[in-house]
Amino acid sequence: MKRSVLVGATTAALLALAPPATAAPSPKAGPFEDAGFSVVLDPNPFFCDFTVEVEVVGRARTLELPGGRTTQLNPGMRATVTNSETGESVSYSISGTIHRAPLPNGDIEVTQVGRNLVGDPELGLSILAGRFVFTSDAEGNPLTPAEGDGKVISICDALS
Repeated sequence: MKRSVLVGATTAALLALAPPATAAPSPKAGPFEDAGFSVVLDPNPFFCDFTVEVEVVGRARTLELPGGRTTQLNPGMRATVTNSETGESVSYSISGTIHRAPLPNGDIEVTQVGRNLVGDPELGLSILAGRFVFTSDAEGNPLTPAEGDGKVISICDALS
């Protein structure tokens, strides 16, 4: 199913909160590194109408590719999201891959493949499962809606 999803600036914020994976000079070099983190997200349109705690566990590696492109690999990464008001939790695999490619104007084309955690002003905190593409500025703030084939899983609905 084709969906158009406006991926909010919070997607960049979630990615920015994660410790950066060590960049490897080639796809075969460098180890995977711990990329776990925890964050409390107050109610806002990019997340849920209630406070949630997100705990991400797993490892990641960022591959430096020709032309300034990168690919972030996240094998076995999981997110547990807890509704701070009720204590109810849900866990999801977020082991998707994130490809970034610079565009001539300095923006970045971001392609998310697999299962990725995002914050979205229309959908709230969600899992995008499939292949979704959007454009961000150099700081990671989304500029265009994500479009792609796949499934959207609302974490807020699961916890409300």
